[in-house]
Amino acid sequence: MVNMEGVDADGSVVLNGVNVLAGLSSADKKSFTANVTLPESNTLTVSALSGPGSRVRAAVFDADILPPPLTMYEPEEGAFFTVDEVPAGR
Repeated sequence: MVNMEGVDADGSVVLNGVNVLAGLSSADKKSFTANVTLPESNTLTVSALSGPGSRVRAAVFDADILPPPLTMYEPEEGAFFTVDEVPAGR
C-alpha cells in the first residue's frame, strides 16, 4: 500500500529493485495498492520527492495477519464522534 499526502506529494517506492509506481499518473500514485508475492528476503526503499508538509508512506501487509474488515455505520456521513474511544463489535 502506498499513500501520499500533500499538494505536491510525490515519491518512489522500489520493492526488490522494481519501481512499483512506474507508469502511474500522479493521481494514481497518491493512493496505490497491489498484491505481490514476496520471496523470503526483501528490500523496500521509499523516497519522498516532494516539498515540506507532504508525506509518502508505504506499508507491506501479510494477508494472513490482517484483521477482518470493519464497517462503521454510525455516526452518519458528515457527523463525528465526540469521544476518543468507540466500541466496535462483529
